[in-house]
Amino acid sequence: MPPLTLDQRIHKALELAVEFDGFCFRNVSQRFANRWDILSPEGSRITGGRYNFKGSFGVLYLACDLHTCLEETTQANKALGFDIARRLPRTIVGIKVKLSKVLDLTDKKTRRTIGVSKSVLTETDWRHIQNVRNQEAITQQIGRFAKESGFEAILVPSAQTKGKNLNVFPDNLLPSSRIEVVNEDELR
Repeated sequence: MPPLTLDQRIHKALELAVEFDGFCFRNVSQRFANRWDILSPEGSRITGGRYNFKGSFGVLYLACDLHTCLEETTQANKALGFDIARRLPRTIVGIKVKLSKVLDLTDKKTRRTIGVSKSVLTETDWRHIQNVRNQEAITQQIGRFAKESGFEAILVPSAQTKGKNLNVFPDNLLPSSRIEVVNEDELR
């Protein structure tokens, strides 16, 4: 029997799905700091991200702690050649998340099951692969296969800190799932 392909291994990992019940953080420009846009994955759908190819589907990128949230935003702006001071002000929100079908790629056993190392997740130059080669990076393939397999999100090691990111596929949310902005009434 031939070895399983990456998409088959990720689908097999459904049996390892975990729940996520906790708080995450999101850092957005003032333009999107409103009730209608703060949880929108549209920006990532248009430009792509580490776990989604541009133009394919949207991912709601969240950080699991405040430090990681700040570092991810700072590094993303630097990678795009922006002076972070000129990108301010920004808004950071806390988000209460409850999901039941998460692919936990911070777990070594799960990474072994799908055959991917932590360094592949954190060191793949997805921007170069996507924007210069116009190809899907392996991390983007992982995101696509996880979404196609029915996962609600992937929990991944941050490429910037020792923290974690929760990358949510809004189209896959189950009826029991919750993603709620803390103090949403304070947004414009």
